[in-house]
Amino acid sequence: MILPFALWNATTEPTSPSSQATNPEASFKLSQKRAENTMQELVRLGVDAKRLETKGYGEKFPVANNSTEEGGQMNQRIDLRVTSK
Repeated sequence: MILPFALWNATTEPTSPSSQATNPEASFKLSQKRAENTMQELVRLGVDAKRLETKGYGEKFPVANNSTEEGGQMNQRIDLRVTSK
């Protein structure tokens, strides 16, 4: 896997929204774990852990309607946000 230049030269935050769940706390925990797993993989690929921090957002920031299976799947994602250069 070739990592984008920004990951090598910027502080990056793997974030993970989640689809709507019956339990908001469980949704948050799932999204936080997904973000942490992404960070671990980026470190394994050579990104300095000091340049990374994670944030789970639970049900916040959906990109699709959670009332459909397709929409829920779209909301189970990882976003990488550059927080400083």
